[in-house]
Amino acid sequence: MSDQYYYSVDGKREGPIPFTALRELATNGELKRTTKVWCQGMKEWERAGTLQKLFDDLPPDLERISEGPPPLPRDDEVSKSSSFMAKMVPQSLSSAIPSSCRNPRTLSLLAILVGLTIAVSTIYVNKAVAHAKWVRGAPDREAKAEEAREEMRETQKTRGRTAGQKFAQGAAVTGLLQASTRTELQTLAASVWERPSDRHFTTIVGDGQWIYQIRATGGYWNSEACREAFIEGFENGYVSYAREPLRSY
Repeated sequence: MSDQYYYSVDGKREGPIPFTALRELATNGELKRTTKVWCQGMKEWERAGTLQKLFDDLPPDLERISEGPPPLPRDDEVSKSSSFMAKMVPQSLSSAIPSSCRNPRTLSLLAILVGLTIAVSTIYVNKAVAHAKWVRGAPDREAKAEEAREEMRETQKTRGRTAGQKFAQGAAVTGLLQASTRTELQTLAASVWERPSDRHFTTIVGDGQWIYQIRATGGYWNSEACREAFIEGFENGYVSYAREPLRSY
């Protein structure tokens, strides 16, 4: 057998070199036991570890640490992930995805987008339903509001009638603020509405604490409709207690 050896490095043939040089490569760790070597007399390439005395007193070979990408998932893992994503993504949408994009990561992102779309759509649908319900309830709310306003007008008309009666009674006793025409009576009623606690009015009707309740504070109580209702009630109450009928002018 020849003393000149060839050896393989990354699929390329190197050499020939003598056995002593081959031993030096093994000592430096550049030649592994799995490296293929050949010399004249061998039928084919053999592992360097089969050569006698080449690796005597040398430690075992170190395994090279791979710095490449992590191993690909097993077929059963890919199958389970794809099956789960298939349940999350509608069939009609899944069929529209190119086969090259049908991987677990793409399907996961697609499932998230579908979920967000459904959530946003649900929010807008709920808002639209609530708005439609509010619109449908508008007639009922308006009817209740009008009922409350009518109740306020009737209350002011009753207060006006009471005030008119008291003013007619006071005028008969004191002879003050007597109204002989409907115009004078309307002016008196408007004055009472504007200044219910005026001392001239409380002097005529005696204890005037009740008159503070003629007008409530704010809102519809002080509206024009309530004012007209009060004046109408005041005229009716005054006329019912007046000694003489009123002239129309």
